[in-house]
Amino acid sequence: MATFYGTNSTIANAPTPATILKPGLLGGNVRIVTDTYTVPNPATALVTGSLIHMGYTLPVGAKILFMILHTTALGAGVTLNVGDAEDDNRYISAVDCSGAKTVFGPEAAEIDGRSYELDASDSTALDTQIIVDVHAADTTLTADAEIILQTYYTVE
Repeated sequence: MATFYGTNSTIANAPTPATILKPGLLGGNVRIVTDTYTVPNPATALVTGSLIHMGYTLPVGAKILFMILHTTALGAGVTLNVGDAEDDNRYISAVDCSGAKTVFGPEAAEIDGRSYELDASDSTALDTQIIVDVHAADTTLTADAEIILQTYYTVE
């Protein structure tokens, strides 16, 4: 039977000054940001494209490991994307939230969001603020409904 090594395992087993792994790729500390948005009562109509900023601005160089999106039933026809100003569905795309949901992301369709390194390369559309993008068919969300987002990342 053959033995194989992953890319980072190969580098970690025989590091050189030119190949030392970036902090957070090996032995990094995981950090978490949790935020909750509660729909006001009486409910406010959120039109398609309404943005909810979740958590604080993350540091440049942070690597997004994964996210967990929890929602109560938000109302018929409501879908959510989770991304940033640069890519509105970088992590989670078009989740139907007419019923309660728990979604882990980045999903397979958003594979580029996994281990995405925040770089703030576009000063007009920063990727360091996580945003929930509401698609609500111009309806009123359910009063007191909640959107909870947990963002797990590493930065050193």
